[in-house]
Amino acid sequence: MSQSRHICFLTGTLNAMAGAERMTAVIANALADCGHTVSILSLWDKESCFPLHSSVRHEALFSQRPSFKRAYLTTVAGIRRYCREQKVDVLVQVDTMLALFALPATVGLGVEHIAWEHCHFDEDLGKRARRFARRLAARYCKHVVVLTERDRQRWEEALRPRSHVVTIPNPLPFPFPEEPAPRTSKTVLAMGRLVHAKGFDVLIRAWKRVSPEAPDWRLVIHGEGDKRPALTALVEELGLQASVSLPGICRDATEAYRKASIFA
Repeated sequence: MSQSRHICFLTGTLNAMAGAERMTAVIANALADCGHTVSILSLWDKESCFPLHSSVRHEALFSQRPSFKRAYLTTVAGIRRYCREQKVDVLVQVDTMLALFALPATVGLGVEHIAWEHCHFDEDLGKRARRFARRLAARYCKHVVVLTERDRQRWEEALRPRSHVVTIPNPLPFPFPEEPAPRTSKTVLAMGRLVHAKGFDVLIRAWKRVSPEAPDWRLVIHGEGDKRPALTALVEELGLQASVSLPGICRDATEAYRKASIFA
């Protein structure tokens, strides 16, 4: 990829403490550090939870999240205007759902499309639009990036894409530690958004079966999301308050991993 090309990441927002948003910042910063021209176009909210390289330009189409059904044409027009004015060469869609906006927005502009899938293929989050967007990405994007080899195979089998589907696992958002965790703390760590797709309810129910065999171990689940009330209620229902905690967003992931002995 030529250093003179403008790489733009199209995302929903960077102002959310979540995995896809964190990885967008990590990859954008790394590309900028290598000398590439990099920008990030959020659909809403110009703020970012994650630090950005000084040369990474971050803009947003809307100050707050709109109804995209009502603002669909405005969103498509905004993406097109940005790509044309900023002379974007490569548009990385940080969610295959964004193909619904990005592909029509760039017709005739000669923009190279890369769709970056963060959900596994068999999880559509209950949205038929996601299944349709994946078909668009498989047909019209130059590349589709997935996180696992199994997912690459599912894309190939189910969609027979024209796109080149490639597996690129997420990088660590922090330097690889020089020493492994001492594993002296009897702590099992989990980390992620507290949403249905992450399956933390399954983990808590599994802990109910494990905890009698390991009464001095603790399960710590870091994260925030709309399932916090339900997960808190489940912990109470199963009588696990003494061994399960949900302390919220982790501001120092490196330290959290160092203090744990098992990651779930």
